[in-house]
Amino acid sequence: GNRLSINPVLPDDWTEFQFTYRRNDTHWDIKARRLNGSANEQTELNNSIDLVEDGQRHVVMLEFR
Repeated sequence: GNRLSINPVLPDDWTEFQFTYRRNDTHWDIKARRLNGSANEQTELNNSIDLVEDGQRHVVMLEFR
């Protein structure tokens, strides 16, 4: 589709990670960081992005618990 969803399941001691996603000539530099609080807390977090292919480089910050 035209959305990228990220639902990280990481070791407790990881506070962040980053990667680059490429689709044709468009790049997304994605950095995800863990918010303070319990992973069991139910909080609505934005964990997906629209994949608009425009030949540009995009920088994206995602937050997770």
